[in-house]
Amino acid sequence: LTSDHGAMMLDNEDYLLKDIHTNTALMVRGGNIPKKGLYNEELTSVIDLYSIIDTYSYTDNFKRDVNDSNLPSILGGKKREYVISESLYPGQTYKISIRNRKYEFRLETKEKTNYNGKINIGNFNSLIYLRNNKQVVKDKEIEKYFMDIFMNHIRGQIIKNINKR
Repeated sequence: LTSDHGAMMLDNEDYLLKDIHTNTALMVRGGNIPKKGLYNEELTSVIDLYSIIDTYSYTDNFKRDVNDSNLPSILGGKKREYVISESLYPGQTYKISIRNRKYEFRLETKEKTNYNGKINIGNFNSLIYLRNNKQVVKDKEIEKYFMDIFMNHIRGQIIKNINKR
């Protein structure tokens, strides 16, 4: 049981990819699922459902390694280092949020996404916050850490789109 978005009406921050909007509950039950019966604050992504289904269902190779799905550690996998939320809609700016346990990185392009889905990442604004108090962080090493994740993510999207042609 999961949702595709959180409870954004509970917060007045004017940011589409805010924690309260992107953080969602995940409940997993079934005959093969370990009975943990606990609340866990592990970083997970909605695509992790592929690994959960692949591991605990009777299907054969459901996931087939086509995405970044990860089996959460509470279900026998490994903990995620970070999670990514993004908004890619034609006619709107491209937005991405990358969060780890301590920091949140936000990037938004200055130009709008083309109607063919192409984004111009040449001009953008970005900020890094401490997740517990939204204090802005200015640290070149932390910025490089998140920019590397962002560039690898974008590079992965480009390669996936090229391979689909």
